[in-house]
This record gives sequence, structure tokens and C-alpha cells, in this order.
Amino acid sequence: MKVILLRLSGDQAEAHDALRSLYPDALIEEIPRREVEEGSHARRLARLRERRPNLFAVATEQLAWQRGQNHLLLFGALAGAERTLIFDKYGALREETRARILTNA
Repeated sequence: MKVILLRLSGDQAEAHDALRSLYPDALIEEIPRREVEEGSHARRLARLRERRPNLFAVATEQLAWQRGQNHLLLFGALAGAERTLIFDKYGALREETRARILTNA
């Protein structure tokens, strides 16, 4: 399983440790934040699609305060990820399948 991690905030090691506890056999690759913030919407999406994620994971400071969660879920689904996960350093998480995300879009 290939996990593409976008860190919006938090420590890199903590984010990787949290993902390893959930997906011990996964290959974790981090995408720089600037790659999903710069350029056209199509180019941002293409950058993530090129990495071919099975899981798109977003690390945030506090899940309850994270605005735009549905947009992040949709971004992962449109990039081809089978699942998208948003999580924080306190253990809160939100994970949804591509089918559910697209159905609710």
C-alpha cells in the first residue's frame, strides 16, 4: 500500500509514526505542501495523481478545527486514492472511501 502524506501542521516523525501504527506495511511518501497550494487546480490534482496513492493522508493540528475537510477528502478521491484519511496528533481521525466521498460530493 502506498500512502501519500500531506502535512498541514505538526511534526514529521509524529505523523509518520501515527500512519505506521495504522498501516505498518505501508510505503509512506510525503508530498510537499507547496505542491498542492501552487498552480491551477488541474495541476495540483495532477501532482498528486502522478504519485498514484492508495491512501491520501492529511496530518493536521486538530481535526475538529480543520476547515475544508470535505474538500481534502474530495481532493484525495479525485487523485485516485482508494481511501482518504485526515488525522491529528491527538488521535482523532476521519477516514472515508473514494466511493463514499464521491457519492456525498
